[in-house]
Parts: sequence; structure tokens; C-alpha cells
Amino acid sequence: MTKQEFINALSAKLYEELPTAAVLDQIRYYEGYIDGEMAKGKTEEQVTDELGDPAVLAKGILNAPRPEASVTGEGYEEGYTEAQYKPDDQNGPAGSFTGETESGSRTVHQDPQQDSGFKQVFRTPDGGFNWGCLIAVLAAVLVVVAILWLVVKVVSVFWPVIFILIIIGIVVSVFKKNQ
Repeated sequence: MTKQEFINALSAKLYEELPTAAVLDQIRYYEGYIDGEMAKGKTEEQVTDELGDPAVLAKGILNAPRPEASVTGEGYEEGYTEAQYKPDDQNGPAGSFTGETESGSRTVHQDPQQDSGFKQVFRTPDGGFNWGCLIAVLAAVLVVVAILWLVVKVVSVFWPVIFILIIIGIVVSVFKKNQ
């Protein structure tokens, strides 16, 4: 199945139960995913075969929990219209919904395709795993553990001396208060 056939079949199933904005969000995600896999050397057919039957995928999307929206379309993305959906090249992040909601608040919802936060720290630009970053983090943790171990060893060796100095300090302060 070609990319366009896959997208057409998926969008047809999604349009049965979701509003336009929600369908556009899902289509943008899967178009980006397919393009990304093709950039890695796979063919359209390989990628769409891996994704499986668009009808089954659509059923999974429709059954997925959406705390901010209902699958019936009412209140999805708090009432965004298709005109408020912004493609990559129009004033906003890729695949974002921007504008005022029915309640009057201004919001931006990022495309779920875009990685952010912790997941991206260990990823290279081509999507691979960044071993160098992981090794650097592990080395930093090892250094902190070594320093803590050294502090514990020093304190344990000099504990009797430290204890005696603390006792002498307390006794001296008590005598100074009594005078």
C-alpha cells in the first residue's frame, strides 16, 4: 500500500467519528512518521505494512483515552476550527493548534510527533541513541558517588577526633556562659 492510500484509508475511518482538527492532527503525525521512516531507507510499502491495517489503527486511535477530549468530537481541542490548524510553514510549531478557545483562553497544542524533554536528551538528530551523552551522565554519577564515598571514609577515620573536638567545644561554651 502506498503512503497516500494508507493516509486516505486512515482519514476516512477517522472522519467517521472525529472532527476535522483531530483527524488533521493524526494524519500529520502519520505522514511525518512515514516520511521519517522513508528517510531512513525504507520504502512506502515497508512502512505502511509495518503500521498495519489503517482500519485497525483508526480503531486504536478512536479507543485511546483522551483526557482533554471526547471521541464524539464535542470539545475536542476545546473547540478549535480547521482554520486555526497551522501547518509547518505558518506562524507556529509544526502541526500546532493555536488560537482562542470557546472559553477564551489562548493555547498551543504541540504535534505529538515532536519529541521533547527527557526523551530527546538521549537521541541523536537522526533518531539513534546518543551513547556519548549516556556515558557522560554515567561518568558524572560515578564521580558524585566517588566523592560521597571519600567523604564517608574520611569522616569514619577521623570520627573519634571530630567527636572529641565537638565535646570540647560544648564544654568550653558552657563554661563561658557560666562566667
